[in-house]
Amino acid sequence: MTRRFGSLASLLSILAACAGASTDGGAREGARRAAPPADGSRPLARPGRDAPPFTVRDLDGREVGLAPGRVNLVFFWATWSEPDKKAVPRLQEIFLRHGPSGLALLGLSVDDEPRDVAAFVRTYGGSYPVAWDQERRVAELYAVRCEPTYFVIDRRGVVRFEHCGYREGEAERIEAEVVELLREPAP
Repeated sequence: MTRRFGSLASLLSILAACAGASTDGGAREGARRAAPPADGSRPLARPGRDAPPFTVRDLDGREVGLAPGRVNLVFFWATWSEPDKKAVPRLQEIFLRHGPSGLALLGLSVDDEPRDVAAFVRTYGGSYPVAWDQERRVAELYAVRCEPTYFVIDRRGVVRFEHCGYREGEAERIEAEVVELLREPAP
């Protein structure tokens, strides 16, 4: 009997690890596990840590990255993700409401090929910078564990919130976090 429960406990641990985690402890709809950093290092971008700096070229060829002194929302997504089709228009609304107050939003596509990214943005919205994360370089730097993943970063460049996956009410939680950080005094 003990062996049976031990095996059950092991199975539950494996299932929990595969389901993905979020800062509120729940697995998220549409979440897909991503590989850990190739060099075996521990995840860099987690709540309470400085956000790793990066630059990429957006769809218009401009170099973009974290916006110093602003609240940054970095969003890793994919064109094949059904939850992202719901999330992108909601993020656009958040950006339009809070961009003038200091929100910088950057969407990073983790698709294998860039060909569908621009069409996706035209269909689902996105007046904020969008880039293709070629070879998943930034996703690896941020140790992204699933798609979609959101990092909410304060004005000092510290990751304050992380969301893995998307479900109903996610946009409202993210917006509340953005508002909270926008109310904090600038450094």
